[in-house]
Amino acid sequence: MADIPITWVSAAVSAADRKASEAVANGDRSIFGNALPEFWSVRFVSPPRRVHHKFYNVICNPLLWFLLHRSWSPTFTPNIGDKEHDAWNRGYCAVNEAFAKEISAVAGDGSLTLVSRDYQLMLVPGFVRDELPDSVIHHSFETPWPCPSEFELLPATWRAELLESLMSADVLSFPSVVEIKAFIACAQAHTSELDTVRDGLVYRGHITHLSVSAPPVRAKQFKTLVEFPTTQRFVEGLTDSETRHTFVTVDRAEPHKNIVRSINAFGVLLKQQPELASKVRFLLFLTPGPAHVSAYKRLSDEIRRSARRINQNFSDSNPVMSMKIAISIGRLLH
Repeated sequence: MADIPITWVSAAVSAADRKASEAVANGDRSIFGNALPEFWSVRFVSPPRRVHHKFYNVICNPLLWFLLHRSWSPTFTPNIGDKEHDAWNRGYCAVNEAFAKEISAVAGDGSLTLVSRDYQLMLVPGFVRDELPDSVIHHSFETPWPCPSEFELLPATWRAELLESLMSADVLSFPSVVEIKAFIACAQAHTSELDTVRDGLVYRGHITHLSVSAPPVRAKQFKTLVEFPTTQRFVEGLTDSETRHTFVTVDRAEPHKNIVRSINAFGVLLKQQPELASKVRFLLFLTPGPAHVSAYKRLSDEIRRSARRINQNFSDSNPVMSMKIAISIGRLLH
């Protein structure tokens, strides 16, 4: 593939990103480097900080992420008012359009093959299709897709914009068949102009193929981590213990996960069979969510409380501390 021209369009978010893009970009704003094949390049989209804030910190992170992961409580959340509508128009739509313009600039007067991904850029396929109607567009998701009742928590105009953009793509990929069925149900609820074919949808004469594309597992990187001195010391500490059984959770600390329930279940196990307190351990390796979103802070606090409660109930053997669960939580949540 090294002789095929490929351009990666990315957001310049930090000050360092912006300075780098201004310093090393050539006349057409493309960045070439020795680490890339000859025909590969990078182009940055640099939205104003306020626009990026509305895009990411108002719409993407605290709103769309929770919607797609089915984490809202419809009785109380989400609350979508003037602030969110402004952020949708001047943040989410603006950034997606900026990406589409940068992508179109790469193609010039021709067409291209676009691979876009995930919930942050769901409007890009539609914008690019308008500018470059003959392009091949593949949009993939690493997140789930909500069912119609959850999708309807968004304003009707937002839902229409998202679905019409996504159905302008040639291929949509989801993590599983469950998400494909949910997307079809949302699309059918949105319009009567929809037809189904064997592996996709037909909307206004355009066929969008639906496929399953599971997120890749980077085995090589995992193998590299095993050789780190910190990893080796941790493994040695585990093997020196007399503990007979180990329960392990490796995950991102997300509200829709059952992390707190799993800790509480471990506490119930020890309560029912207290003799296991000195024989089992529960290790959690958790990647924290963004601290500025209140739901993540509440989750982190509850994880700590649940772990502390088990220690207090079994203070003689102190099973949580002896299993280094507190160390794992402390390192990854602080």
